[in-house]
Amino acid sequence: MTTADGAPLAVHVYEGNTSDPVTVPAQVQTLRTRFGITELVFVGDRGMVKAKGKAALTTAGFRYITALTTPQVRRLLHDQVLRAEWFTPHVMKWRTAPCG
Repeated sequence: MTTADGAPLAVHVYEGNTSDPVTVPAQVQTLRTRFGITELVFVGDRGMVKAKGKAALTTAGFRYITALTTPQVRRLLHDQVLRAEWFTPHVMKWRTAPCG
């Protein structure tokens, strides 16, 4: 957790090779109890906001934003929920091969 200008307020390091989905619920609880935070939008990658993390955030009354997968984006574009022109002035053809 950081201040608005990025200075750390709190850091927690877990022992061993602990995955994000396991640590998110505990950190959500810490935000509520130790820091008294009542409104929060958690931003994480797909690996961080899995079922356990989503449940903990929802139970705490917090909201979250996470990345969409390529198939999800393609489906939303196909269903015209998202439109390519909202994101770029040039419509790009989808790549079929991985980038890199």
